[in-house]
Amino acid sequence: MNTDQNNTQNKQRTYEQEKLAREQEKVSKERSEKTSKIIRQISIWTSAVVGLGLVVWGIVFLVQHYEPPRTADGNLAIENPITSEDWVKGNPNAKVVITEYSDLQCPACAYYNPIVNKLITDMGKDIAVVYRHFPLPMHANSKAAALAAEAAGKQGKFWEMHDMLFENQAKWETLGDIEKTVVGYAKTLGLNTATFEKDYNSSELQDKIDAAVVEGNRIGISYTPTFFLNGVRIDNPAGYDAFKAVIDQELQNGSVNTTEKGTSTTVYKTNVTQ
Repeated sequence: MNTDQNNTQNKQRTYEQEKLAREQEKVSKERSEKTSKIIRQISIWTSAVVGLGLVVWGIVFLVQHYEPPRTADGNLAIENPITSEDWVKGNPNAKVVITEYSDLQCPACAYYNPIVNKLITDMGKDIAVVYRHFPLPMHANSKAAALAAEAAGKQGKFWEMHDMLFENQAKWETLGDIEKTVVGYAKTLGLNTATFEKDYNSSELQDKIDAAVVEGNRIGISYTPTFFLNGVRIDNPAGYDAFKAVIDQELQNGSVNTTEKGTSTTVYKTNVTQ
């Protein structure tokens, strides 16, 4: 082998070595960039998870450590009996505001619905009735029913769906999935069923109901229905006449007879398995 051939071979080896070195450098760079990208993504997700965790922790902390308002005799009270976000029947500027925390699958709530409706019919100019969701965990379809009422409310038929659900409670409370049933109710009410289904399954309404439950727990609601008269919890009246008498008393002198727990009729508490 002559000198020229050696030089050629040496150049070839040098070229191949340089090429291999460049490829290794390229691979190393790509790996480094990929690793950096993964680290950035992990950092972003970690920050998001930590942030969400702090939010959840904050909510839990507030719920556990929040002391709900109480009257001088220790009875439960609420700060805002009526707000612009509430579903309201009657006169929103009335002297008497009845705030109801209710579960659409609760039998006791269904019992009170016609009573409250009659109060509105007879005293609508003098009272306002506020409905607030508090679906109990032992009622499998209560949250779905609340979603149906809210979805109907998006089309201006909250109270109509609310009443229909109570009136037909026995027909849907034991179903495995009530979506088909409530879509049928929406059709009966003349709603756009495609829009209703979209809203019924939306995260917006899911979040709204979840927030209502958090707020109810924060306030100290433990059974349904829970009624507040002008922000002060009252005993659940035994019937229409008893309920009207409490309202008449408030209209006359602004005093309400309250106790630590409403026990004058059957209630459904969150710590009881049905």
